[in-house]
Amino acid sequence: MRLSTQAIKALSYLGLSLSVAALIYWGSSLYVLKKPGEIEKDQIDEYMIDILVKKYNKDGLLGEKLEVEGVYHRYGDDHMNLIHPKLMMNRQDGATWVLHSKSGKSYQKDDQHFEKIDLTHEIQMEIQGVPNTQWQLTTDELTIYPREEKAHTDSLVHLTSSSVSMTSHGMVCDFKTGILDLLSQVKTHYDPTTL
Repeated sequence: MRLSTQAIKALSYLGLSLSVAALIYWGSSLYVLKKPGEIEKDQIDEYMIDILVKKYNKDGLLGEKLEVEGVYHRYGDDHMNLIHPKLMMNRQDGATWVLHSKSGKSYQKDDQHFEKIDLTHEIQMEIQGVPNTQWQLTTDELTIYPREEKAHTDSLVHLTSSSVSMTSHGMVCDFKTGILDLLSQVKTHYDPTTL
């Protein structure tokens, strides 16, 4: 796939989740089904399949990996639709965050920046590499703010590890610091027999 100069610049500016945004950049080389004058409202006018993006840090180590089965745009929409996005992020502290869902939408703010990415349907986020623990978070809706490297949901969140399960209505995640804030009605269950 050939990327425009703007798309390459977008890749260098975009943080954690913006690899998605760079690939679905409006100006990238996407397949157009009909000429612009022939497109009907709600018809798919752009589509890409089997996307893999790897982003390396300044030391040459893999920082982020994004896999998306498909991306499409419908004429007249203000967003791109994502099919099975999966994002892996390696943090400097050794933790690996893996985030995937069945679908999502990416909203572009201007030519180089994306305002947000809304993930929907069976979202799972795993936190791996934390000593003695592997965490998994599930929810139905999650909004990622790529420039701020944060994510937010008001939906019910389930957070589980080998011996602890927690639920909360709402969550804020800071990908830079690795901190998850559970917002309200937090309930915790601890089972020492599973250690």
